Amino acid sequence: MKNFYLSAALCWFCLMLSLLLKAQTPTEPSSNLHFTNIDGHSFSVNYTRGNGSSRLVIARKGGPVTSIPQNGKDYNHNLVFGRGDELNDGEFVVYDGTIAGFGLLGLAPNTEYHFAVFDYNGNGFGTQYLTQTFLNGQGSTLAPPA
Repeated sequence: MKNFYLSAALCWFCLMLSLLLKAQTPTEPSSNLHFTNIDGHSFSVNYTRGNGSSRLVIARKGGPVTSIPQNGKDYNHNLVFGRGDELNDGEFVVYDGTIAGFGLLGLAPNTEYHFAVFDYNGNGFGTQYLTQTFLNGQGSTLAPPA
């Protein structure tokens, strides 16, 4: 019986700790998605930051992003398209950080890419993503030179 009470106390402590460490969900999404330094295999993705401490960016070639990040989960990103975590078929995490832009590499020429930018606060199991409203849009690479 002693182990039961010890286990129950530990579970209660873990629950209270997780509630204390849970971050607040941001209230303002990023805005003004635009693209610069465009060529046939890369471009820079830029935006105005919302009020989250960080942003997670998901990209997809040829169609809108349908993935929504899960609260309490961190994701691995990569600035080379296709090498970050894949959330849904063909939808990759390309950026996770605090700055208002990044360069994306490994793109196909003359191709449209779609993006979803999620503001968030916290990390690990305390991460809270703004998923009700978020920035999305698309940009295209240039055709290769003739």
